[in-house]
This record gives sequence, C-alpha cells and structure tokens, in this order.
Amino acid sequence: MIFLDANVFISHLVAPATPQDVAMAAASAHLFGQIELGQVEATTSETTLAEVAFILTDKKHYGGPRAAAALGIRNLLVPKTFRLDTKRIVLRALTLWESNPGISFPDSIAAEYSELRGYQLATFDNRLRREPTVTLHRF
Repeated sequence: MIFLDANVFISHLVAPATPQDVAMAAASAHLFGQIELGQVEATTSETTLAEVAFILTDKKHYGGPRAAAALGIRNLLVPKTFRLDTKRIVLRALTLWESNPGISFPDSIAAEYSELRGYQLATFDNRLRREPTVTLHRF
C-alpha cells in the first residue's frame, strides 16, 4: 500500500511549469497509471484531499475552477485499488463542494458524514445550516 501526499495529486493534475515539475508529473502519472491498472494499491487521507482541493482552487495558488478540481480528484479516486475507508463520503463531498461555492471542502465532508451516517451536525455555518440533506443539532 502506498500513501499519497498532496503534491503527488497536484503534480498529476496541474500542467508542469519547470523541468522538475515535468519529472514529478511523469512520476505521478506513472504511479496513477499503476493504480488504475490494479498493479499497486494506494490510499490517502481526507486531510490530504482537502489540501489538494484548496491548492487547486485558491487564487494564491492555482486558482482553478471547482468543477475541474472536483473532476480531477474524483477520477483519481475511482479505481478499486485506490483504497479509502471513506471513499463514498469523499466522492459525495466533492459533488456538494463543486455545486456550492460558499461551502469549503472540509465542510462538505462534515455534511456528508452527517447525512450518510445519520449524525446531527452541530454548526454555526449558515450555508451548511441551509443544506437540505443536513440534520442539524439544535443548541
């Protein structure tokens, strides 16, 4: 099993700008190819994926659209040999995050945990409080 850091995802999803970036993009493309072919198993964490989503879309970094970031991340998680205990939650969170510009990716994960596991969500975030799938905890 290989644990993937955020920079491996980003090297694969962003056009390389330097010779070093080209080398890292080739290495990550090779690794993701092996994962897709079922030759190796990989995993990561929700925290790593939140970092990837942030870096891909933040104006101080790459400033890309959420739709492109969500699609890129989603496609990398789909292979069966990409293991993530919360894969269903993360995939659903990507959809929520993509369609709701005011909700951060970590908040999308919290909303999906709440919905899929039947939890009440304690939050003061008005955007999450308006999300119809969220069962709110009443303070």
